[in-house]
Amino acid sequence: MMKHPLKIYREKNSISQDGFASLLNISEASVSRIESGLQKPSLDLAYSIEQATKGKVTASQLAKFAAERVL
Repeated sequence: MMKHPLKIYREKNSISQDGFASLLNISEASVSRIESGLQKPSLDLAYSIEQATKGKVTASQLAKFAAERVL
């Protein structure tokens, strides 16, 4: 199973789940569920993640990961 692009970004930039969650005003649990594939981010949240990562994690990547998780 491939690693979630958000997790890769966070680890590369030494950002905790809690720290990233604070940037987006969401819970740490939400970040954890997104990264584990248990929660698919809404379109608004996906675009917020894209903005927060300055385009390093795109809404398209998030959708692709979610689609592959279902297969």
